Amino acid sequence: MINNSFHPHVWFRNSGDIFERNIVMKKYAPIQVNKLGSRINNNLFPDTTALHDAQSRRTDPNSIAGGSSVCKPCEWNYTVASTRPHLHWALKTSR
Repeated sequence: MINNSFHPHVWFRNSGDIFERNIVMKKYAPIQVNKLGSRINNNLFPDTTALHDAQSRRTDPNSIAGGSSVCKPCEWNYTVASTRPHLHWALKTSR
């Protein structure tokens, strides 16, 4: 999520929606949505502060922190560099 984060405004009860295997660049920005989907987990956070903030809201127990390196953002290429260990972690994460 380029220069953004998870920021749900509406989440329907019993939707079963999943927010998983995403790279967020900022800490989550919840706005008093009390009922979330069936799973929010296995995401990559920019730092441990953002990760711990999400976990304090009882989401993302298996997510990790460490940011990501993108190839050439100044050329609008936001592909995650294949040398990043986090990319390999995200690809191996099971659903």
